[in-house]
Parts: sequence; structure tokens; C-alpha cells
Amino acid sequence: MPLHSAQGHVQSVRLRSALERRGLAAPYVRGLLKSGKVLHLNAGCGNVLLSGWLNTDLLDFVGADGEVTKPGQAYLARGHVYVKHDASDPYPIPSGAVTSVYSEHYIEHLSLVDAVAWLRELNRLLKPGGVLRLSTPDLHQYVRGYLDEKQELYNAWARGLKAHGVNLLPRRTFRFNTLMREWGHQYLYDYDELALALSRVGFKDIRRCDYRVGTKHIAQHDQEWRRPGSLYVEARKT
Repeated sequence: MPLHSAQGHVQSVRLRSALERRGLAAPYVRGLLKSGKVLHLNAGCGNVLLSGWLNTDLLDFVGADGEVTKPGQAYLARGHVYVKHDASDPYPIPSGAVTSVYSEHYIEHLSLVDAVAWLRELNRLLKPGGVLRLSTPDLHQYVRGYLDEKQELYNAWARGLKAHGVNLLPRRTFRFNTLMREWGHQYLYDYDELALALSRVGFKDIRRCDYRVGTKHIAQHDQEWRRPGSLYVEARKT
């Protein structure tokens, strides 16, 4: 079963410019590595394409001429490298080739079994000493937020969603059920649960981080609107 970054979200984005084909993803990546390119992976990127990173997701980008991204092909979309990739499959990247992996609010869209398999695959991709940074809704914070009579966390969360076109009703029970059930969410983590999953696939030096605090070239990409209620974790491959 394909693993979408956000089931229930929009699954295609129309561009104002044309897509630029770069050929099959695997040889394209090998060419980057042969040229000395340092490879950074933005896994489950959705519509957020990072400059200088290899961005992957199952989201379709549609060029101005109507061309649609195809699985296993590399493209330039908005000037950024994008590969349409199903995370249930191995990435078209050699083992030990990636310096860092970033994934923002993606893992919660996978079942626990699929998430562990995906984390194992990311561990395969990373070089020794390579860093993985994950952010995801923090179940501990949202449980505490549910019990807060002032609803400070949930109100901050609602403001961020409203700025992106989602109106979250003010009832706390509705809000908590939205967190657990909407947008294809399948499994939510607190720090202990996520650290356990990471350790089981071989990651070491697992630590909780704050918003935009940690490995600078990765952490700088955290989005402000996702900050309320987010758990930030970094882990290293030894």
C-alpha cells in the first residue's frame, strides 16, 4: 500500500512553470554523488521543497504544460530537485550516501510497523555520523493541552491551521479527535515512543530538541506555524 505523506490532503500541486526532467532518479543521484555533491534528503516533503536538498514524496507536481511527476523520475520543480517516491519502497539512493535527513510532520501518517521500516531505511541511507531530524505532533503536549482550561496550546495550534485554510472548532474534544484521526494520522508519539523506535533500528545519540535548535543546517527549516505542539528529535547514525 503506498505511503502518502498526508492522506486526506491535496495530492497535487499545479506549478506556474514547467517541470524540468532530470531522468531516472537512481542514476541522477549517482551522478550527483560522483560530482561530489553532499546529499541531504527531505523525506515526505509535501509542498515544501528545500533548496539544495533532494525532496521526496508521493505528491504530484503538475507543470504549467500539464506534465505530471512520475514515480522514480527526478525533476526540477520551482528550481528544486524532486523525486516522486513511495516510502514503502527503498529509496533510489546508495547505502551510506546521505549526510542528513529532515522530515517534518510525516511519520505520524504511517502505521507503527511502517514507520519502523521507514526509519530503518533512513538509517541505511545515512553515512556514519549522519543526522536525522524529525518533527511530529507531540502526544504528551496535546494530552496536557486537552486538560488545560485556558486551551493555550490548542488555540495556538488553531491559529496556525487557520493561516493555512483550516478552521478548527473550539471544542476541546473535537480538537483532540481531529489530531488523532484527521489528515491520515495513524500513530502519534511522545518522546519516549519515538526514541524507542529510533533505537530499535540502530540510531544512537537520540535527543529532544527545541524549535530550530539542534543541527543548524537542518533545524533552520522548521516551520513556525507547526511549532505549537511539535516534538523535535534528532538522532545520529554511528
